[in-house]
Amino acid sequence: MARINHKDISLYEEAKAGFNSLIKQTVQVGTGFLLMLLVTGGKPPAFTVALSVVGGIAFVAWSEQKRMTNPKTVASVKNHVAEQFQSQSQGMLITLKAEVNSPSKEDTENLSELVEKEGLNPAEDLVGMILVGVKGVDCDLRGFNLSEANLFRANLSRADLSYANLSGTDLSGANLSRADLSYANLSSANLSRADLSYANLSGANLSGSYLSLTKINEETKLDSKWRLVWEIVNQEVEGRDLSNADLSNANLKFAKLNGARLVKAQLQSTELSNTKLAKANLIGADLTNARLLEADLTDADLSGTKVKNAVFGDNLGIFATMKRDLIERGAIFVDSPGEEANVLTAV
Repeated sequence: MARINHKDISLYEEAKAGFNSLIKQTVQVGTGFLLMLLVTGGKPPAFTVALSVVGGIAFVAWSEQKRMTNPKTVASVKNHVAEQFQSQSQGMLITLKAEVNSPSKEDTENLSELVEKEGLNPAEDLVGMILVGVKGVDCDLRGFNLSEANLFRANLSRADLSYANLSGTDLSGANLSRADLSYANLSSANLSRADLSYANLSGANLSGSYLSLTKINEETKLDSKWRLVWEIVNQEVEGRDLSNADLSNANLKFAKLNGARLVKAQLQSTELSNTKLAKANLIGADLTNARLLEADLTDADLSGTKVKNAVFGDNLGIFATMKRDLIERGAIFVDSPGEEANVLTAV
């Protein structure tokens, strides 16, 4: 980053003012010589020429002395210098802020070094930061607040992220193998294609997190609820018996649950948009506050299902009679996924 040099600005302004003054003085002295030639008929005596030269030099010296001691001129130059300095200072400050909020690749080779180098507060300053490809191998990041940050393809293998706030964080494609994520907040995080093999996620909050194509293995420490969610999203589970399963607050978007038995399953606030639920048995299931936009419900059994504030829209298999019944039970229908979900669609 270029540094501001106050002295360079001052010298430049002084030189600029001096040059303008020299041009003005040259014109004035030249005019005097021209008048002398006209008066003497183009043949001035040597004495007259010498006197004119001395007079011209004296005039230049007097004019320069007057210019340098003129209070208005001095104030004008100082003000201009101050404006230039302030403008460049503000520009440097803006550049610095931009570099901190979106650090270059060189600055993000090691996350711990970045935090120490920039004097960042790990509890506040990393929120929403762009850290694509950052390296944090073996880094101690306990309790760091990285919510809403972009950690796409970050290498955080063996990092200690216990109790870290990673809510809404983009961790797609990230290497989190052998990382300690115990009791971390990963709610609504994007873990698509992330490597969680041998990682410790004991007690971690994975509500709403996207686990499609996420890599885990038998050694990955994952609470049974979230391991089941991972299986539903990534494995063939059509026709599986999931009765009484706790799938609340899970992100099951695009899951294939055709023919699944979900009797009395807990699906409160579960994301089921674009999910295949054709011929699924949802008798007595709790879909309170769930989202089922564009879900395929062809021949699905919703008898006795709790649907208060569940959001439906553009669903296959939902006809007028069923739609009316669901609305009477508290369901919300929208004409398209982009519309506000608090407006009921007339039947």
